[in-house]
Amino acid sequence: MLDLHEGWRGVPPGEAAPPASRAIPGEIIPSSMTARALATAFAIGLFCVPAAPGAQERSGGVRLVAGGRRLGLREGLPSLMVRALLVGRDGTLWAGTDQGLARIASGEVETLRPGPDGPPAVTGLAERADGRLLVVAGHRRLLAGDGLSLRPLPLPAGMQPPLRSPVAHGDGTLLLSRGRPWLLRADGSFTPVSVRGLPEPSFLRLAPGGDGLVWGARPGEVVALRLSPDGTSAEPLRRLGPEDGLTSGGATGIVRHGSGVAFSGADSLLVVDGEAARRVPYPAGLPGSFHALASSPDGELFLGCEDGVYRLDASTGTLARLAAAGGLGSSAVLSLAFDRRGNLWIGTHGEGLGVALTGSGVLFVEADGAPARSVVPLGGDRALVSTGQRLHLVRLGARGRDPESTEVAVRGAAPRQLLAALAEEPGAWLVGSDRGVLRLGAGPAIAPDPRFAGAAGAYAAVLLRSSSGTVWAGTSAGLFRLEPGAPGAASQPLGEGEQAVFSGLLDARGRFLTVGDGPPARLLAVEGSEVRTVLLPGGGAAPDVLGPLPGGRVLVAFEDGTRSVLDPSTGRLAALARPGEPLATLLPASVAPLPDGRLAGVAGDAVAAVSLDPPALLEPLLSRDELDDADLATLVLSPAAHGLLWAWTLGRVALWRPVPPPPLPPLGVTARRASPGSWPLEGGLRLPPVPSEAELRFSFPDPAGASSVRFRWRLAGEQTAWGVWDASDRVRLASLSTGRHVLEVDARDSHGRSPAAPARFVVEVAPRFFETGPFRASLLALVALLSATAWRLRTRALVRRAERLERAVAERTLELADANERLREASLVDPLTGLRNRRYVAETVEALLSETRRGVSAALREGKAPPRVGVVLADVDRFKSVNDRFGHGTGDEVLKGVAASLRAAVRGGDVLARWGGEELLVLARVSSEEELAALLERLRAAVEEGVPPLPGGERVTASLGASLFPPLPARPELLSLREVLALSDAALYEAKRAGRNRWRVCRVDEERAAALVAARGTEALASLFSGGAGEALAQGVARIRGTGGTEAGPGAGPVG
Repeated sequence: MLDLHEGWRGVPPGEAAPPASRAIPGEIIPSSMTARALATAFAIGLFCVPAAPGAQERSGGVRLVAGGRRLGLREGLPSLMVRALLVGRDGTLWAGTDQGLARIASGEVETLRPGPDGPPAVTGLAERADGRLLVVAGHRRLLAGDGLSLRPLPLPAGMQPPLRSPVAHGDGTLLLSRGRPWLLRADGSFTPVSVRGLPEPSFLRLAPGGDGLVWGARPGEVVALRLSPDGTSAEPLRRLGPEDGLTSGGATGIVRHGSGVAFSGADSLLVVDGEAARRVPYPAGLPGSFHALASSPDGELFLGCEDGVYRLDASTGTLARLAAAGGLGSSAVLSLAFDRRGNLWIGTHGEGLGVALTGSGVLFVEADGAPARSVVPLGGDRALVSTGQRLHLVRLGARGRDPESTEVAVRGAAPRQLLAALAEEPGAWLVGSDRGVLRLGAGPAIAPDPRFAGAAGAYAAVLLRSSSGTVWAGTSAGLFRLEPGAPGAASQPLGEGEQAVFSGLLDARGRFLTVGDGPPARLLAVEGSEVRTVLLPGGGAAPDVLGPLPGGRVLVAFEDGTRSVLDPSTGRLAALARPGEPLATLLPASVAPLPDGRLAGVAGDAVAAVSLDPPALLEPLLSRDELDDADLATLVLSPAAHGLLWAWTLGRVALWRPVPPPPLPPLGVTARRASPGSWPLEGGLRLPPVPSEAELRFSFPDPAGASSVRFRWRLAGEQTAWGVWDASDRVRLASLSTGRHVLEVDARDSHGRSPAAPARFVVEVAPRFFETGPFRASLLALVALLSATAWRLRTRALVRRAERLERAVAERTLELADANERLREASLVDPLTGLRNRRYVAETVEALLSETRRGVSAALREGKAPPRVGVVLADVDRFKSVNDRFGHGTGDEVLKGVAASLRAAVRGGDVLARWGGEELLVLARVSSEEELAALLERLRAAVEEGVPPLPGGERVTASLGASLFPPLPARPELLSLREVLALSDAALYEAKRAGRNRWRVCRVDEERAAALVAARGTEALASLFSGGAGEALAQGVARIRGTGGTEAGPGAGPVG
């Protein structure tokens, strides 16, 4: 046994205990054990232990001890020397001995199959990131595998024995080779780790620390190391030595403790948490040196040394040896480990493997150095404990860890077995025992209750109080009823053949229910003094015992193993379990509520959490081993204070703190087989291009065995519905399309439990070459290049087409412009003579005249002779006669000849135009009237001499009239071109009248024109020309001079 407490302090004599809870209508109060168990015990005399006479002598008190057991060669261990212990992530315990490796799961031991070199002497264990096991064999070899099948790992050059202290770190594993750290990577390669500032590391052992640190022990100091990301170097972050409290000999053990780390040495313990370091010295006389160190889930440190296991409470500095820990003697302890339930496993030098069931929550009660045999709860935190010879009144302390006890004085024969209890008044109880009904009162003292004298010496198994205050006592001598205020209890007849009452309860109506001996199967309902028989449906099996259930229901156990639930208010009996089913062994007295709201009960060979609606066995809570191999058929569970339960059987009493079930381990999915060329991914697998396939395996631990687990799966995003539950733990995936696929896997164990969330396993199928990113990028680049080329060619073609269109348009525009120019030119040229026409003169003469005006103004300002324009009208003489005599064709030829002759006579800058009919206009720049006269004579002579004669030999002549513009240089704005043309026309007329073939010049008299303007204004001058130049000639404002021709002969002079 593992002592967890030194003992209980006594209760001050005479102190009253709180009363137990009273029964009220609607409550069902249980009996303490089954009728069949009590009858059997009575028959074979299990309770026959000598009773100590009189009052009991004060003893060593009461103490709590934890259960334990030992595993040796008989249980399958390969050797009794256990050097290394490891608890895997799946809860499996690995034990390394000097003769091989063993796996312990669900209490079964499985030994490693020896390899070609024989069983390895295991000196170190570690679990790698992929779940595989790393084994250090004899400090010389490394083995790796799934645990029961290991293969040797070749050591690289420079890595030499001794090998020790493997520690999982990230994705790899650290271990020591001749004191130097090496990193075993996930791919199987080894990398030496250099420690900065320590050219010769000389580490003795390694251990994991918090925040990714690794602690290493060296002679005289410990060092906290942080590895570089590439794993090739480590930086010392902290160094602790004797000045910090570390023993001078260095650390013999290292363990992670809470958020810090603890180091054991030869004479003290050093606990480091953050920056704080505290030294805890060992008590004087502690034997031997420590070999192992472990930290419990609740923060206590356990040390293994040469004579056993010691527990050290680091907060108080107290040290206590665990007596017979794990069923072991005083062998040297080599290794310690806590499993997931909190049980302490102890590896020894020669006694094999021990386990102290500290994680089960069960503490056995011992009194006077012997196991307690029975207990009855007294309500609240009190209970009455019996060893079969003495009685102890106990009170549970805070959390049930530090209870108090007082020995009870016994008057008369001491009870050997306690069966039931009922609070009667403050500080007093009725106690049912194998000596009848007793009364516990002040003192504390206990004596037979004279009111139940009829049950003296009988087994009193049931004590109940109804809402009216009636006390019912069910005994082996019958049923007794004690009414309030009555001096004694009356026997209640149950009918012919009905005698012993070993179980009973009160229903919501206040009736006392018990079982009849049957057949047929029946219940007896006692109300007042009346006894009624309640027939149960379903056959002839007799009910064995009754037990209360939540909601006022009753659990009925039948002799044939059937279990049913009775609703007393309706009489309805619902089947719960048939023989052979998991709940068929459920004992009514073992059903008790757990602190977390569930129900606990004995089912099969374990105490389990059960569900009654629907009927199901949820999960095991306590095994037979954890109850010290107790007879579960007689187990009684009763609530105690502080979330504890009293658990007792025939001859064994324990306090049980139900441990919340550990979280379900994660559902594992691994690749068992895949196509060649596959490689692992984080949380999945990458397959080569299709066609490819993979076989995946599922793992989910179940205490009932792997065959009891059911799995279902689906491809997330591709399948909306789950597949059917199947016992197959693997799936083959084939013909998956390229891309990412997520396999979701769900599991359900034999208790119907499933992981919190389905496992997700990623399967990526690599794309084929034409589906790869580079190929698609190249294809996209090629398409882009082709598109760009096509676009460039198209653009170039469009540009060329546009250029052609532009050239065509330009050419067409030029042609149109040329045509327009030709049309314009044609519109400005007389088609017969080729001379400019009157329209041309109208468009261009204004520019010529404006230029002339500006020149005149400028010349006058400068005192120079003003430039002027000679306006000449030429008319072919007797042209109508030519047409009449020779025809229009000859007339046209005459006009052409006249035009040609005049074109040859004018200067390049002069304007020669056909003015109309046979009239032609010449605009010529001249500087004086004399220059104009010379021009006129040249023109006249050109016609006369240049035009071919008419058919009759007659010569063609022309008459010419001219004037100067501006006619008045000093006032160029007074007369317009129209008025000047009128002057030239008047001069032409005068040349015709004078005999033709001659010219005349008409000029304005400056003095008369100035006088007229001065007298009558410029309008008067303009009015003289309104009808031509005749009025101006008549008034003398204009005068004509000219020369004759062939008729008049040469000469010139004014013509009046």
